[in-house]
Amino acid sequence: MGGGLGRTIGRQAASSGMTFATTYAIGRVRSAITRAVARSMRDAQADVHGTARRGARLAPRYREQIEQKAATIDTRSLASLVKQI
Repeated sequence: MGGGLGRTIGRQAASSGMTFATTYAIGRVRSAITRAVARSMRDAQADVHGTARRGARLAPRYREQIEQKAATIDTRSLASLVKQI
């Protein structure tokens, strides 16, 4: 009887240890992914803001051309205009 109880307790301890290790590992991976995504989002936001600032600086220089083009845009050909960019 004592041997069976010892094996049962041993198996339970091993199972609990594996459960803890697996949960801990999953938590660490999730944390690393979350940090990487946050860095990627910050980088993407910085890129968007930088592009917007460059666009704001260029807009006055090309304002007349932009207004002329905007006045003649045929919305049916909008897809091909976007492809040109």
